[in-house]
Amino acid sequence: MPVSRWLKDILIVILFVFGGIYLLMGIGSGAFSSKAPTHTAEISIVPPGSEGRLSTGSAVIPIAVDEETLPDLKRAVQNNNLTGIGPMFVVNDDTLVRVSETGVVGLRVTVLTGSQKGRAGWVPFEWVKPR
Repeated sequence: MPVSRWLKDILIVILFVFGGIYLLMGIGSGAFSSKAPTHTAEISIVPPGSEGRLSTGSAVIPIAVDEETLPDLKRAVQNNNLTGIGPMFVVNDDTLVRVSETGVVGLRVTVLTGSQKGRAGWVPFEWVKPR
């Protein structure tokens, strides 16, 4: 086999290898993702360790005791029916809270004012507003 043919074959292999690596990097970075980008308006801008206030436009706000109950709680609030929801407690609108953790579906907060002061639970991201 002549040297020029051998070099040409090596170059073709190198191009395929680097092309494959480039493709895998693009897929891994999400460049080909079909998901729509998350809108920052839907996510709380109150970071863990900071204080915020709870607000939903309703007089009382339910707080889920555990993170697993949160999706059911959010659906129940949208349907205006809190019966049958797992462990929760309620606070008044505009209650001050401290965000302690960011979860998959919401924020873990500790109540700072009112009759439930000191209790902790989970609320959707959009219910916590900057103080």
